[in-house]
Amino acid sequence: MHSPPLQLSDLPWLPRLGPDFKARLSEVTADLTAEVTADVTADVNSGKAADWGSALRALAQQALGLNQALALSKALGKLRQASTPPSLTPFKLGIVGNATLDFIVPFLQATGLRYGLALDVVTGGFDQPMQDALDPGSAINRCKPDAVLLALDHRGLPFRQPGAEQWPPYRAEQALSDLNAMRDGIRRHSGATCLVQTIPAPLTPLFGSLDASLPGSLRAAISAFNATLASSTAEQGDVLIDIDWVAQAMGLAQWHDDRGWHMARMAFSQRALPIYAEQVVRAIAALRGKARKCLVLDLDNTLWGGVIGDDGLDGIALNQGDARGEAHRAIQAAVLDLRRRGIVLAVCSKNDEATARLPFQQHAGMLLKESDIAVFVANWEDKASNLERIAQRLDIGVDSLVFLDDNPVERLQVRQALPQVAVPELGDDPSTFVNSLLCAGYFESAAFTAE
Repeated sequence: MHSPPLQLSDLPWLPRLGPDFKARLSEVTADLTAEVTADVTADVNSGKAADWGSALRALAQQALGLNQALALSKALGKLRQASTPPSLTPFKLGIVGNATLDFIVPFLQATGLRYGLALDVVTGGFDQPMQDALDPGSAINRCKPDAVLLALDHRGLPFRQPGAEQWPPYRAEQALSDLNAMRDGIRRHSGATCLVQTIPAPLTPLFGSLDASLPGSLRAAISAFNATLASSTAEQGDVLIDIDWVAQAMGLAQWHDDRGWHMARMAFSQRALPIYAEQVVRAIAALRGKARKCLVLDLDNTLWGGVIGDDGLDGIALNQGDARGEAHRAIQAAVLDLRRRGIVLAVCSKNDEATARLPFQQHAGMLLKESDIAVFVANWEDKASNLERIAQRLDIGVDSLVFLDDNPVERLQVRQALPQVAVPELGDDPSTFVNSLLCAGYFESAAFTAE
């Protein structure tokens, strides 16, 4: 049970890029060009625009590189010349920041397509976030965006105290004050929600291990800034985007790119673009109510190791002290945590129902119980049809479902039949399943309530 470490920047929960991407996109854009230059009104009324939107969204359901993101962004621009299709939700995003902003736009738009969003992005001036926020006549405020992303890093806020020649030189207070002034200006002049980022620490320490705890160090100031930001954002009606977590999960040495900063004022490495865009767009999707509501689970070799119908109750892997069994128990523990935070659980298995229920009822290693499952479907029909039945039983759309299955054939069948269902890619090693599911962000929330 060995697999390479998870590379967050590669979005491993997405299928790898298919060899037919360019041909499929060329077909879509050819139709786009022909229809946009012909009768736009007739095209929109005929429903072809919806087909374009669905086709672009389907192409975005892959791990995209820079060239593919650029191509999808351009195709979306052509599409919007006619109209935003019913299959995509329009969203106007403003961005202000202290670094180069234009290079993140194609990935944001391509990622938006993956979530069913048609992003119209307006960027502020280079390194003018305060001016853009406070000037009612700035491009950001005049365009009346739905939300504004404050894309700032530690170089864009005054962490260093003016004239500090002696220790301590760094504090969070002025940085927080400046950020709050920007948020107030944006809300006052445009009425937009602010998307505010936590800030990754710089890679290089000044005091080594003491940097984390020594008052006055930059790392300690950034940590205090992030903690205050996290506790205050929801109170002010804004949305927090935890870029600090992304950078740490990716690795600060991979996140930062000093050469890119000095040459082009890029706030982070180009390799981080896909996961950065993912994190931002997830927050936007959550604002538009596009978070998933239900996790549907396969059983054999997903919740336990082995096949219950062949191996029997004593033959499946679920015991502590066994690496394979403990990996599957970890999956169940993560699923239970999702249930506790309000995600509905369902089962979709190719099995005799009585056999499929047996581990839930009698195996001591099972963490999940029958009472945790809202809908339990076990039969020999195709899984896409069963997923539709589950959605009907729960009275939700299939676009609210996430389907977890170790079998690549079953995953492909569901993706082809029901492209609206989220189907995370899984490797052969069950110890990677939890990260693939949870890092994918299917259940992102803009806020969390007791309800």
